[in-house]
Amino acid sequence: MIGALIGDLAAWTWEHDHSKFYPQLFSDVAQKSDYSDVMLQTAKLLLQYPNISRDEFMRIHQCYFVLDNAKANAEYDLLRSIIIGWMYDGDEISNAIHKYCICDDKEELYASHFMANLIYRLRTGYTKKEAAQVEFCGTFRSFTKEEHWKTGDGVLSYLVRAWMSFYDAFDFGSAIHNAVKKPGNLTLNCILAGALADAMYGCGEYFVKNKFEGGRYIERLDFVDNSLYNLTSSKRTFFPKNNARTNVERHYWYDAPCPFSNKVITPELKRRITKAFYTDWENRFGFYLDDGWFYIYRSFTLLARFKFKELPDGTYRIANYQKSDESKEWDKDDTAIHCAMYSVEHHWDLVSNE
Repeated sequence: MIGALIGDLAAWTWEHDHSKFYPQLFSDVAQKSDYSDVMLQTAKLLLQYPNISRDEFMRIHQCYFVLDNAKANAEYDLLRSIIIGWMYDGDEISNAIHKYCICDDKEELYASHFMANLIYRLRTGYTKKEAAQVEFCGTFRSFTKEEHWKTGDGVLSYLVRAWMSFYDAFDFGSAIHNAVKKPGNLTLNCILAGALADAMYGCGEYFVKNKFEGGRYIERLDFVDNSLYNLTSSKRTFFPKNNARTNVERHYWYDAPCPFSNKVITPELKRRITKAFYTDWENRFGFYLDDGWFYIYRSFTLLARFKFKELPDGTYRIANYQKSDESKEWDKDDTAIHCAMYSVEHHWDLVSNE
């Protein structure tokens, strides 16, 4: 949700303050568009009245239902579905789409359902490939393969192109970089790609490769209420890449013996590793989840990664343990995984917000 708003500011920057785009993604003087107002007002209403009726929602929100402009209504519905994907879970999403979106035609209906459910899946830890299998009269993945939807001018085409921008990205910022190169409405491209990327990657840090100058910690947007930041934090089930002190360099990975290969990982311990924490001076090594892999990092250095294997008894084991090229200098003795594991097992009350 926050990533969609940042995408809006990034689009403005691309057009009006271009020299700031790659170094810092969006300018300090960037202006939000009406698209952001639609999302902010939708979020405000649904946070305050989560069970508001359709009629009352449309009455209060009437300035954003443009009865004589079907294209605008379709775009606004797609933006509302971003908020719905964050605020509602599972089967609640379909009901919310029908209550709070107009969806005058099939394309609009498909796009709204797909967007909300993609956001939901990505913010709950699905991989990109798993998320794309969401179904609504066919899988979303099947739509992304059809040339008609890649090149069209309707909202489903915009969503398909935003997905391509996100799917080919390696973090939040690179998804926006991809989006500015897509045809059509630049602002909508960046908002939709930013929404998808935020759901998986978060948007707390803007990373730039070392060979370029730039990068920044993204401060809280002054026009966004803290309740929206709190919502995204509570609704995301894992610690994301762009909230971690990691980097986006190209790494070379090699298989390595894992010191915890036989350790019984209970469902609770797996949940803590997944949810993780912001690192600090006392707990310097952390975890984050990125497209199915759990990464271990410290101070903008990426050290190791692994996956979980579930056993018939409901417990887990660490599998596919690999170390990065950076670990040869900074983690020769597996300090990273030892310290990160210690933090989630013994310092959880200190490092978590629970």
